[in-house]
Amino acid sequence: SSGARLWRGVMPPKKQDVYLPEVEDEVDLPEDLLNSLGGKLPTTSFCLVLGHLSGHNFRVQPPSEDGEASPLQDFDPCALILNQVKQSGDAPKSIVLLDKEELGGYCQEAYGLQDQPIWAGLKFRLEKERAARQRAKSNALRRKLIADFEEGAEGGDLATSPAQPEVDVLFLLDAPEAISELQAISDAGLSEVVDLWSSIYFAGKSMDESEPPVQVECATAEVPELFYQAISSAAMKTDLANCTVCTVAESHELAFAVPKSSAVSESPEAQVPETTPTERAMAAMMEVLAQEASSRMRFQAWLEAPGNVF
Repeated sequence: SSGARLWRGVMPPKKQDVYLPEVEDEVDLPEDLLNSLGGKLPTTSFCLVLGHLSGHNFRVQPPSEDGEASPLQDFDPCALILNQVKQSGDAPKSIVLLDKEELGGYCQEAYGLQDQPIWAGLKFRLEKERAARQRAKSNALRRKLIADFEEGAEGGDLATSPAQPEVDVLFLLDAPEAISELQAISDAGLSEVVDLWSSIYFAGKSMDESEPPVQVECATAEVPELFYQAISSAAMKTDLANCTVCTVAESHELAFAVPKSSAVSESPEAQVPETTPTERAMAAMMEVLAQEASSRMRFQAWLEAPGNVF
């Protein structure tokens, strides 16, 4: 299938063995379909996020079912997310782990990036990923339009933006260790290919060591603190100045499912599927990123609109 072609990747000759996404050929729309669309070609929104994950290993207490205090448990949302992504294998996925060593593999003569820092390799990889994934999403819409048209639907549906903002793909990279490293990433010019560059921070409360244990607020972790410092001191209009910290607040609460309301019908058809702690952490993270990326993309579109002169 065309989707499989995208993920197989191509391997140009005379180069180190690094993965490179392959861009599908664009699906052509039949002329009679184009006419029914009034010549207006379908467009798809696309959102690519570069993130650095951090948080806490929370000590949490499960809800008591019999009035007795439940034993404390560990809940580390970052570890759960990373394990889930690692276990998903080579399947197409919306969260991808990047490896700094692998990024250095793109900095070679075959790509015109010899003697460049690894962040040039990061930009190169993200450019290729964006082109391949954006084309795959666009082609999926075009195939749907063709199928609808062949079934007699009038002109298909051009409303391509989801009702809720969504992140198409999140690339996770180990957190930088110093402001100088953040500055070097900023200097690579990622804003051309990334819709949002963010520290992703799971904040919340943890049970302390007292008897009985008391829930206390966790101090802000080192990574978001580093980002706050770097952003506040960054030069205006640089990528670093436009970077952000996306916080998943009260994330310790994701350890346990929200108790079912007694008003919910007990019939099997009406039951909401149980979610796992990993699923809840993943969904909360993607929702926070989607909201932030969506507002930035709307603002960028407004800036670029005709008539807005600054």
